[in-house]
Amino acid sequence: MEKIENLEKIGKENLKLAENERTLSKESKLVAKLELKRSKARELLVKSELELTKIKKELAEKTKKVINKKYENVDLLKLSENELKNEMELANYNIKVAMSQKSIAETQRKIAHIEREISEEKFKLGRDNSSLAKEREKLGKNQLSFVNINKSKATPEKISLSEQKYMKQEKELNKAKMDIVEREDKIKEREIQLANLKKELSIKLDEREKIRPII
Repeated sequence: MEKIENLEKIGKENLKLAENERTLSKESKLVAKLELKRSKARELLVKSELELTKIKKELAEKTKKVINKKYENVDLLKLSENELKNEMELANYNIKVAMSQKSIAETQRKIAHIEREISEEKFKLGRDNSSLAKEREKLGKNQLSFVNINKSKATPEKISLSEQKYMKQEKELNKAKMDIVEREDKIKEREIQLANLKKELSIKLDEREKIRPII
């Protein structure tokens, strides 16, 4: 009889917990949806920034070629060598900055991509939690059904079938729990990658700050 009373208590707790999990999963999916929207927008923004840095680098390189041509015809064009030297220094500086910006933008693109993947996984985690709540609710109902059948002094066959049903549902609940653990592990893995990329970005930003024009 004590076993039945404990199971009744567990069944009621599972129903209550399932309701809380359902509410939490709805809220987490809404947050994840907004994060996914933001990360997709950021990914597009970074893509545009990367295209811009490529154009800047190409422009700086072409400018340097023009200056080299001026050097070849300095007497004919009657240009000041000192002025050309300053132009060349500035062109070299612009190339270094453009290359640095391109490298930074590439890392930012990787960061945006990982952030989008994390947002997608968090949204899926919300769905997993919703599935968990459903499986827990089923278990709670099956457990209470088993308790009621026992109290009604049903046949041994009916009691056995009810017991098998809730025990089978326990396995379904454990499977749902494992799905969540796997999803959380995947998110943690992505977050480690994100942290490493942010460190890489910080180093590149510091390197860009060290670039100074000679003139």
